[in-house]
Amino acid sequence: MIKNNDRILSAIDQSKYVSFDIFDTLILRSLYIPTDLFKIIADNMPQNMNFSFAETRIEAEIIARKHAWDNSQKTEVSLSDIYQVLIEISDINSDEGNQLMQQEIQTELAVCIPNPYMRDIYLYCLNKGKTVILTSDMYLPRSTIENILDQNGYNQFYKLYLSSEIGITKSTGELYELILKENAWHPQDLLHIGDNYNSDFLNAKKNKINAIHYEKCLDRVQNKKLFTPLSLGLEGNFIDFHETIYLGLQVNRMNSPSKEDDFWYSFGYQVVGILYYGFTNWIIEQSSIDKVKKLFFLSRDGFVMKKAYDILAEDRTDIPDSTYLFASRRCLNIAGITEINDSTMDFLVSGTSILTVKQFLKRISLDAKLYQPQISEVGFSSIDHKVINGKDYEMLRKLYLKIENDILQIAKKERSALEKYLLQENFISQERIGVVDIGWHGSMQNSLLKILDTLESIQPLRGYYLGTFDGIKKYESEAFNAKGFVVDRGLSAANLDFIQQCVEIFEYIFSAPHGSLIKFEEDEFNKPVPVFDDNIPDNNDLTHLKNLQTGALEFIIDFKIALDKLGIAPSIPKFTLTPLKRVLYNPTKLEAINLGNLKHAEGFGDVYLKKFIAKPPHWINLFRPVKYRRAIHDSFWKVGYRRRLPKWGISAFKIVKRVVRGTWRKVH
Repeated sequence: MIKNNDRILSAIDQSKYVSFDIFDTLILRSLYIPTDLFKIIADNMPQNMNFSFAETRIEAEIIARKHAWDNSQKTEVSLSDIYQVLIEISDINSDEGNQLMQQEIQTELAVCIPNPYMRDIYLYCLNKGKTVILTSDMYLPRSTIENILDQNGYNQFYKLYLSSEIGITKSTGELYELILKENAWHPQDLLHIGDNYNSDFLNAKKNKINAIHYEKCLDRVQNKKLFTPLSLGLEGNFIDFHETIYLGLQVNRMNSPSKEDDFWYSFGYQVVGILYYGFTNWIIEQSSIDKVKKLFFLSRDGFVMKKAYDILAEDRTDIPDSTYLFASRRCLNIAGITEINDSTMDFLVSGTSILTVKQFLKRISLDAKLYQPQISEVGFSSIDHKVINGKDYEMLRKLYLKIENDILQIAKKERSALEKYLLQENFISQERIGVVDIGWHGSMQNSLLKILDTLESIQPLRGYYLGTFDGIKKYESEAFNAKGFVVDRGLSAANLDFIQQCVEIFEYIFSAPHGSLIKFEEDEFNKPVPVFDDNIPDNNDLTHLKNLQTGALEFIIDFKIALDKLGIAPSIPKFTLTPLKRVLYNPTKLEAINLGNLKHAEGFGDVYLKKFIAKPPHWINLFRPVKYRRAIHDSFWKVGYRRRLPKWGISAFKIVKRVVRGTWRKVH
């Protein structure tokens, strides 16, 4: 196996001639198992051909090879030989057989893709002036293989040796003998590179040819146990086009040894990309049904979804235009305040973190030092008084009422700048618009409607979300329409449980590399300018996020290309949620550590508290049941938390807990 480029480049430098195997070396297929190609053909066969094509095609090749050896001791057959047998054993006529053969050729052309790792090495050979030949033990005709090579960037080579054409193979070593004799080459001047250990490596060596074994992508995955279909929550059996192409792309991604190393890129490509793809296609489907003219992807959760949408929307004119719109819960809710009523008050005191009076006022851009008399008057000891219990929250509500005028002035100023921004982005002038966000309760959409109401713009607003919970029902009206992809209005118990395994991981997956919007301000030209907080992931988390989203978006590109080449219309794969479900319910230790070490920030308005998603404290706390229980209760992802604990630690915790309870005898 090639450990790195240096070894193979050094071998090339020392050779005059370089021979490349073609399939699984220079060329990959965007399928998990090569014979899935026959199942794709079977699914597109004319209805009048009523037989099991995939199984019959495999059987026909076996029989054709046996006939070739029995009749003329040939070790290779052509595609025509195979289809002649297929016609005989399936009782179809020659025209129908030729039709199926042409369909196989076209499908091969559609699923073949370049191996970028080996293509770089091929280009290195050309740049170094090496004589390049291509060799393949393959039944496809020369014209087909030349088309495959040409469309994948391999159109410069000295000679092409095909076993189907000359009747001898690398698998017997005879093809190497022919190459050396025909070209009068010394074997030590020739380097052969290929994926089959026997045919491409051992047999080349037997002919005294220098050889390097390039480990086939599927072999590398299986030998190193990088992943299996089961590790992605799938069986690996051909169910539909989407699944075999998805798995094939996962395998082919391992074309270079370096691609194994980055957990975050792999997580994005394997797990997150298919979620983005399915969700984006659902958005396209639903917004088209609703006849939406333009979609606004709300920051920050819409940042990566806008990118995914742009990839899938390329060259399409039948779907809504889209814009990335800066918005936030804080910005919209403050700008929407026209009076301090119950709804406004609930927002002002909202949050799950324990904050001081100073922090509560900072969230709405007020300096607590300017309100010390009012703060003391309602009963707080100082601006640093922590708001913890019901009495504290009652005092906080009284404080907001005392400074109501200042709050309304801030809201009015921010609303004016926000309205200018929405007009600038044509949010208000569109007849049918929709917003895209992660979810969950619809408060941003409701706040946008309030802003529209202040402008006397009453067009309905449609929301498309990854998920919506039961609380969204309170906003439903003729103007407010919302749909959830994974879970809608909390009605799917199984999918609701899936999201609630760790909402924070979903929010990280859909994060943006910029801070959350605080508000809009007007510059000296009266133009609206966004003001952001500093709440972006820590440097490591941000790097991980960029790698994750790069991997996910590259998957979407690869998946789209593969489906387009086969003429498969975009849709929502049945297994869209499966890989992430497997991670959240049954993570590997590595997944639990990497995802658990992420930090989640709770809050808004530049007032945030951060803590790890699922990072256990020191192992000694396993012997402190109360602290252990509190730690796991406070973690965002309990399954991931438990997965990180050593097995002996869980046993120790159980024993200590029983000792504390005075039930030591029960463990014996």
